Amino acid sequence: MKHAIKRLGVSRRAVLQRVKDGKLETVHVRKGRHKGIRIKVLDDQPGLFEDFHE
Repeated sequence: MKHAIKRLGVSRRAVLQRVKDGKLETVHVRKGRHKGIRIKVLDDQPGLFEDFHE
């Protein structure tokens, strides 16, 4: 979750809304007694301050 928030530059609520809308792919994971989701964030999305070349 923290990686998705930082990579997308949006709030936790916005990430979860995108998951709910089907805009982000997720998979349920389990480690011991802990459960959670893993969110697939695309690496080809340009950042705000990265150079944009066409």
